[in-house]
Amino acid sequence: MGNNNPLVSVGVVTYNSAKYVIETLESIKVQTYKNIEVIVSDDASSDTTVEICKKWIEENKDCFVNLKLLTVQQNTGTSGNCNRILREAKGTWIKLIAGDDLFLPSAIQDYVDFVSKDSNINICFSEAIHFSGNLSDKKFSYEKTEYGNILFSEKTTAKKQYNVLTKMFIGSGPTFFFKKIAVEKVGGFDERFNIQEDYPLFIKLSKAGYKFYLLDKYTVYKRVTNDSVAHLRESDSIFSNLMIKIVKEWKYQYKHEELNHIWKKLLDFSLFMQNKIIDSGNTRKNLKCILWKFLYELFDPFVWYMRYWKCNQKLYTLLKPA
Repeated sequence: MGNNNPLVSVGVVTYNSAKYVIETLESIKVQTYKNIEVIVSDDASSDTTVEICKKWIEENKDCFVNLKLLTVQQNTGTSGNCNRILREAKGTWIKLIAGDDLFLPSAIQDYVDFVSKDSNINICFSEAIHFSGNLSDKKFSYEKTEYGNILFSEKTTAKKQYNVLTKMFIGSGPTFFFKKIAVEKVGGFDERFNIQEDYPLFIKLSKAGYKFYLLDKYTVYKRVTNDSVAHLRESDSIFSNLMIKIVKEWKYQYKHEELNHIWKKLLDFSLFMQNKIIDSGNTRKNLKCILWKFLYELFDPFVWYMRYWKCNQKLYTLLKPA
């Protein structure tokens, strides 16, 4: 089954992470698995993230196989930041973590145990505990990965996962654990999409024949903050800033490149309605905006595709043997 004690590169992806990064680093330090190198890659933070990380690295340089800090002068986005870690990593396996998330103490050991059981595994996800505020507040959400029992089953192929991924997101970016060579073979993270590093990569990996597996354990505490890139929005907004960028600037290009002619037309229709929501003000306070949101949820083929899979998951849950 291969080496049961491989070197794992833990890449800490930071950008203005001064408030929480020490918690992240300390969660790596207490891992039960010890064959770890740590690479902190900062994307031109304007706060004290770099200074904090330098001090911590100096104090903990003997705790890991390797410990280093990468910095740049100009911001490149999350995808570029992840690629810097990919290039520097010496480990067979890589686990990326945002500079405000945390590992459970046995996270890396759980990943290694899981992938060591089957040499076919190159990509896996696990479960994440979502929380807000401080970890000590224990405001946790333990929701399981959607469609996990179906789309990560033994019978599901990489081709099937690819077909689904071109139409909706599956997987969990914060829990993504991967073999370095697999991501290198597909060209790494797509820097055209600078703040959406996970979804375009997942499409490329499944297209290349890499099946995604699911470790049914919690490994990561995912911090949910209102000012994160993915969640940043006004209180009454319908779409986040990231979603607006996907629609207005990228136009779901990573999907569009992979879809057949009919699905391309359906995506164009979906984009039309999403643009109407955004152009009408992207707010729940505007009647025109509310109307377009209603039409979008009623007629968008990708919304219905997602509902189809949610229905399948519910049926599976109801009918599976006890």
